[in-house]
Amino acid sequence: MVDFHTGAGLWTSRDGGATWQQKARDGDWRSVASDAAGDRLLACGGGRAGGELWRSRDAGETWAAVAGGPSGFWDGAASSADGSALAAVDGANPGRLWLSRDAGDTWAPVPGEHFRREQRVSLKAAALSASGSTIAVALWGGHPATSDDGGRTWTARDGLPPLQWSDVAVSSDGSTMALAAYGGGVWTSADAGATWAERAPSGEARSWVAVACDGTCATIAAASSALLGDSTIWLSRDGGATWADLGIPDKWTGLALSADGEKLAAVAKDATAPHHTPLA
Repeated sequence: MVDFHTGAGLWTSRDGGATWQQKARDGDWRSVASDAAGDRLLACGGGRAGGELWRSRDAGETWAAVAGGPSGFWDGAASSADGSALAAVDGANPGRLWLSRDAGDTWAPVPGEHFRREQRVSLKAAALSASGSTIAVALWGGHPATSDDGGRTWTARDGLPPLQWSDVAVSSDGSTMALAAYGGGVWTSADAGATWAERAPSGEARSWVAVACDGTCATIAAASSALLGDSTIWLSRDGGATWADLGIPDKWTGLALSADGEKLAAVAKDATAPHHTPLA
């Protein structure tokens, strides 16, 4: 398991989150992605993290910047189950999506017009299915988009309102998805993004900043941001039909769930240690 927090480097755990070790330098790390085995990792950030993509092939023991790789102000990373397909989100407005199909050896940008129909919208997050063939992107102020052929062609999901989409998650087979909107609820799809249902864990619109799901998206975690004070994490075990507040307030910015839905990792702004919660 790997996690990170702003200003304090990259950390890994080999005991389900009970103890942690710092494995990479301090920096403004924003996201990290892992293959199913936890051996191939991709980390990215901006500012003090150098704006580079960093890669580990030994479960985080050693790290190296991707030689000849793109640089940017990275906001997100995603990986297929075997680590061969990777995605990285450059958050510099309007944002750019980079894809790799050879475990990060080479990268190519996806032209924004392929998935971005509106002007003045920015790319915020991307998610991959286990095979890497299904990709979903969240666009701040626009319509989310999906691809079922590894990013070669895209479908804008016009059935969704153009909200401030902040994060996206995809099931292992790509058939089920979850989206979080800042001030606009949590939405789910059970047909690869063709139709969507709005889910509002709090019973009202909140500023949702992160969403994660297990391998089937039966278990979904979502983090909401409060205007004043700490955020909260909500958990659903029935695909978003009902929700429970986990009661662990903090300034949450990112979430990850294990494929079996039993382990939750969370990133908090200005945290002093990574957070990991086994879910009973």
